[in-house]
Amino acid sequence: MRPLTVALLMSAVSATSAVAQDGDRSPIFDFTDQFYRANGVDPALLAGRMTGVPPVSIVDQSNDATRRDVRALLTIPAYDDSGDLVFFTVVSVITSADGFTDDDAGREARDIADEFPIFLFPSANADPNGGLSKRQQDVVELRHGYFSNNPLGLWRNVTVHFTDAAFNTADGRDALADLAARNGVDLDGTPIIKRVNDIDDLADDGYVSLTFPNPDGSEGAPWTVCPVYEDPRGGAMAPDAFLAIDPNPADAERFMIDEFGCLQQTGDWCDGTGSCSADFTGDGRADTNDFFAFLAAFQGADSSADMTSNGTIDTNDFFAYLSAYQSGC
Repeated sequence: MRPLTVALLMSAVSATSAVAQDGDRSPIFDFTDQFYRANGVDPALLAGRMTGVPPVSIVDQSNDATRRDVRALLTIPAYDDSGDLVFFTVVSVITSADGFTDDDAGREARDIADEFPIFLFPSANADPNGGLSKRQQDVVELRHGYFSNNPLGLWRNVTVHFTDAAFNTADGRDALADLAARNGVDLDGTPIIKRVNDIDDLADDGYVSLTFPNPDGSEGAPWTVCPVYEDPRGGAMAPDAFLAIDPNPADAERFMIDEFGCLQQTGDWCDGTGSCSADFTGDGRADTNDFFAFLAAFQGADSSADMTSNGTIDTNDFFAYLSAYQSGC
């Protein structure tokens, strides 16, 4: 391990440990109009904004001056960039570039939104005019300081489709077989994709295509306002919240229903620790003990430090763990 890498990791621990230990543990409320405007989004041009009418949301008292009294009930499971389970909600939709304010705040908001993709996986047989029918749950990008640099939880919508090369070439079939062995299969019978790195690799190899809706809104909403539960434990999943998932999900994704039920009923993950890459020691939290445990494994090239699951230990694993540590548990 090069000294520079050690120095970077060592200097990061003091800057990130507070974030890693400070969870959300509260329900999500919609933002106030003032907060939207201050962060570059015109609330008057939002579509599908939560109104406080069940089943999507409900009127409730917020204790945060930046939130209005509309609490989300809609809860959606997804994979984060490392393949761990997270939950989010959709509080509103930005239907075109006009939804960003025409000032510095609006330009910054669009830059932020474009930095954080949400990968959507339409079923191969989905009716293009009938709404999104998913073959698997979404994958969301939480690296690059999502919880610290993206105050509205803005995401750029990206759809992911397998290409003919994935099915009609030997290398493509091998790539899909490897994914299926690791992740299971989706409702289409194709492999589940859990990590952003896997999406990038498949796209580079020509096995998936990525589609970005036109910013003018002519191809569907380009952006969504989707805050993530930073820590879904301790009462974040209110008793009246509901999980938006296919009632007959892929076998490999049924655990999402179980975890939501445990969080809602007990305030904790089913096993008491949850799926959290930052929790290297398995004690249910991310702290300096996890940091130094990972550092020791990384320096020793131990397989447990292979955060990217590619069979090698390198700086990509270091940055993958650092991202997970910054997000916390």
